[in-house]
Amino acid sequence: MINNPLFVLVHCSAVSYKKAPLQFWAVNRYHRDTRKFPVSSLGYYGGYHFFYEKNGRELRYKQDWEVGAHCNQKHNGVSLNFQSIGLCWAGNGDAELPTPEQARAMKKRIEKLVRKYNIPINGVHITPHRRFDPRKTCYGTLLSDDWAYRLVKQKKPLPYEVKVEKEVAKLYKKIDIIRQLILALTILINKIRKGRN
Repeated sequence: MINNPLFVLVHCSAVSYKKAPLQFWAVNRYHRDTRKFPVSSLGYYGGYHFFYEKNGRELRYKQDWEVGAHCNQKHNGVSLNFQSIGLCWAGNGDAELPTPEQARAMKKRIEKLVRKYNIPINGVHITPHRRFDPRKTCYGTLLSDDWAYRLVKQKKPLPYEVKVEKEVAKLYKKIDIIRQLILALTILINKIRKGRN
């Protein structure tokens, strides 16, 4: 059988990218040696189709047509491994957010998959692993269930974007205060110089 993608399922590696910024090969070894997953046509054992390192680099374990090994729960009586594309970002989603680089790379890939396979852009078809396996928190408790879906159809800014925007606004305020201080000092220095002449 071949994969017939109806869903995009997003996972996290559950290992912090702060401890291990590069995880592609470690996941490949774990899936080969511990999980005993079969080798893909590309020569890898990773159960996902795509993997995203901390820096946003996209790597591929399987071709789209290959059956995944990332979610064996069923939809309409068929394992989701036969009807989904699995994306996994390197990181512990219970302790850290995906990096902006990871989010951008996954957004691009999901947009391509949606176009290629006519996957509906909604929170049912673009969803975290935990939607089908409630024993999991994957892709992480820090992300809402509709986070991946909103990457391609944003209704409101994503949490990390709001946080970054607030931090940038604070920095701009500080920069403005520094500029005003520099201007005031420049005026004061010029007055002192004129008074000496």
